[in-house]
Amino acid sequence: MGGAGDSVKDVQAMERVRFHDLTFDDGFLVAQRDDGAAVRLTRQERALLLLFVERPQRLLTRDQLLSALGSEGSDRNVDFVINRLRRKLNDHGRVRRFISTQYGEGYVWIAPAQQEAAGQDGLIGVGAIRGLDQAGGGAEAKTVLRSLKAALEARTAKAEHAAAGRFVVEGSFHGGRDRLHAAFVLRAVPGGQIVGADREVFCDPIDQAQITALADNLVAALWRHVAGGGDAAPGPTDEPLQLRMHGASILLGGAGGVWQVNKDQLLRARALDPAEPRAMLMWAMQLFANLVLGTGGEVFDPVRLAKVEDEIEALVFACLPALVGDPVFRLAAADLLLAVHRGHVALAEELAEAAFAGSTAFAAAFPILAQLQAYRGDLEAAWRLYDEGLKLCEPGSEFENYVLLLKAKTLLAADARSEAHAVFERLGGIGPAARREIGLLFLPPEDRELPPELGALLERIGPEHARRVVTYQYYMAARFFSVPSQAANVMRGPLERLTRRFGPSVAPDEVRRALAAGRGA
Repeated sequence: MGGAGDSVKDVQAMERVRFHDLTFDDGFLVAQRDDGAAVRLTRQERALLLLFVERPQRLLTRDQLLSALGSEGSDRNVDFVINRLRRKLNDHGRVRRFISTQYGEGYVWIAPAQQEAAGQDGLIGVGAIRGLDQAGGGAEAKTVLRSLKAALEARTAKAEHAAAGRFVVEGSFHGGRDRLHAAFVLRAVPGGQIVGADREVFCDPIDQAQITALADNLVAALWRHVAGGGDAAPGPTDEPLQLRMHGASILLGGAGGVWQVNKDQLLRARALDPAEPRAMLMWAMQLFANLVLGTGGEVFDPVRLAKVEDEIEALVFACLPALVGDPVFRLAAADLLLAVHRGHVALAEELAEAAFAGSTAFAAAFPILAQLQAYRGDLEAAWRLYDEGLKLCEPGSEFENYVLLLKAKTLLAADARSEAHAVFERLGGIGPAARREIGLLFLPPEDRELPPELGALLERIGPEHARRVVTYQYYMAARFFSVPSQAANVMRGPLERLTRRFGPSVAPDEVRRALAAGRGA
């Protein structure tokens, strides 16, 4: 038997290796995507990749990966190279397709070598189909299957680089020429968990509108599974609801359609059943996401903001009684009750503490428990809870970025600006433009030299952009601290820096009144 070196040579000797949408050359120097884009790998990335592909579906410890990096490696560098490799492989979101994290142990390569079986290249593959010989030699059944496959591919085309083959449709047909009975089951891969099911009766000729509705139902079931987490009890590392929804939108719509997919699916779900409690709460979360991600200044108009918060508050209270025993959704309800700033802090604390004490939803609970401590003014308790949450985050994930940003805002509240900046610098996988925009929220109050890219952005923005930055900082950060001095610390950097450049009008009247009221309290 050969050693590890022989295995590496065997891998390198393969002419071309394909995983999902990537085809690698014989030396794993370059990979080509199906869209023609080239992905070039560094020596360190290639070293880990070779080790992974020679040992698929096997746990690789951090020590093994560190050994593959050689003398250039370090314990922290393992995570850094893994995250960089994931970004190049487009291995994002809640559902990994290349490298899976085994928390506290290491990493596993989960991508299968390319299969020639039809239907496995897209997000939803076609699995076992029974009864294709029904209905006069199977012509009608085959027409249904062919049309369904095309409809599913059309609805998940933007997800082709996200998680190919992670769901599979199984079907069964029976009947005669006039009526064809069909049952379909959508399963998650691996594991085989049933995500959705549908039963149809088709007549001759096959109605394409019926096929369209069937495909819509299966995609909606997939979205509910990813965004809502299904019916299984939450694990200690499972993400909060808003991050599940974010991941579902990326999975189905690509980065350019973040949250739009959620909006479309929720509008569909609420049209079918306006009183369904999970859909109600997710719609409330969608409304809040629109506020956080919105642009154009009007988003934070006090009148419009109050109307949106009225709707969020009403939705949360309407669905809350039906969410007993659903810890992730009750934690999301607590998050929203704090977010609307309507005096529901005690209820939010009750919901969050009960969900934490009565379930295993640790990772989902720590961020909201920390925010509640920060609101009360106990910043040290908040930092401890954020640090506990960070221990459960996958390095470089959206979840880690979310917790890091929350912690950085709490450090600003303590006027610990250098520490806040250090936390900000840990953010991973964020594009340069987004990093610059977020960096404006962490501007130092004094006129010291800024990083070149941030300084250039500050030179380019005008008074309206600056006004949006100040307004956003107040509504999305400062007002979540009830201690006036802490809220003022959060505002201090961008408010003082931008006021010196653009004048006092950079802060809307309602923001100045709120800060003045806090100082006088």
